[in-house]
Amino acid sequence: MLGLARGPAVWCVRANAAALGKWVLEERAEAHPARPGAVTLDAPNWEVWRTVSGTYDIISEAPSLETLVAPYFLIKMRLWEALAIWCTLVVVSVMLGGVLGVSVQMVSWLFFWRSASDLVRREWTAQGMQRCLVVAARSERDAHDTVGRLEPDLVWRYGRAVPIPAE
Repeated sequence: MLGLARGPAVWCVRANAAALGKWVLEERAEAHPARPGAVTLDAPNWEVWRTVSGTYDIISEAPSLETLVAPYFLIKMRLWEALAIWCTLVVVSVMLGGVLGVSVQMVSWLFFWRSASDLVRREWTAQGMQRCLVVAARSERDAHDTVGRLEPDLVWRYGRAVPIPAE
């Protein structure tokens, strides 16, 4: 993890590769104080995707245990086509039966677990959403709180409806 400081703002950069461009190190006499409520190194990254109308949604960058339960995750993220494919694979594996049917199920569950985030990204891209932020947070709730602080104009697409004031 690499920490960047520009005035009062501090950003943390997490990357799997060191090819982040050219960096210039600067000596500091005092250590930069930790931010209150700063996340630790074990906090996963969350991608924030937004629409032109100002709504957003988030997805974890790494596969989570939640995505291991394929039907729950596919319904939660409203991936109806992928859910139909998963249901078809269940029917096929029941028809095959035995070792072959269990093998088909194991491969399909592994596929949906590993590609869950990519399926969501493709669906959101097809809906016209664009990635706008990457935040580090311990939980989905913390990620929503961070988005609320960084981009107060964005509204979660499945959140409570805000009443429109009468004119």
